[in-house]
Amino acid sequence: FPPNETCAESFNRYTEYCTNFPRSVSKLEGMLTRQGSPAAEFFKGCQRRVKHTLPLGSQLIKPVQRILKYHLLMRELVKNCKSTVSEEHLETIQEACEVMQGVARHINEMKRKNEKALYIQELQLRLVDWEGNELSSYGEILKEGVLRQPKKLFGFSDRKVYLFEKLLLVAKERDNELVVRSSYKVVDLGVS
Repeated sequence: FPPNETCAESFNRYTEYCTNFPRSVSKLEGMLTRQGSPAAEFFKGCQRRVKHTLPLGSQLIKPVQRILKYHLLMRELVKNCKSTVSEEHLETIQEACEVMQGVARHINEMKRKNEKALYIQELQLRLVDWEGNELSSYGEILKEGVLRQPKKLFGFSDRKVYLFEKLLLVAKERDNELVVRSSYKVVDLGVS
């Protein structure tokens, strides 16, 4: 670890890397697929110089794959060292295993939260006729689904329903847009 950095701070850097990985690769792919872009030419030149056949994106995933496997390696180390190392060393290895399990859980939780936040942002961009606050201000999405509403004459009309922690949103999907039909604050519904 760097001299003035704790173990937790170093692993936070890993968490940030893993959480931002999908977005980074997406931006990188966007740059590399633009014909004649200086970035594409630069990265292709670097790749030729070091004689790498795999694309840069496949290299960038290695830290993500490794950090999430460390706890499995540590568990195997504990299992295979029980009879050959002192009790003190075994405890140290077990502590390291627990730390790495915690790191993996934390990274997965941060990735999950990030994916949910991105999904809410995507919903926000699709909304038409919405006059409320940013959707993220209503908490996480707890449930979502389709509500089939009978039409006056015959058939059904589908409505997309999103239950946030503080809001129930009903919308009609039209041309990849969500036309807001109604919304209700959860506290006004008398549900807790």
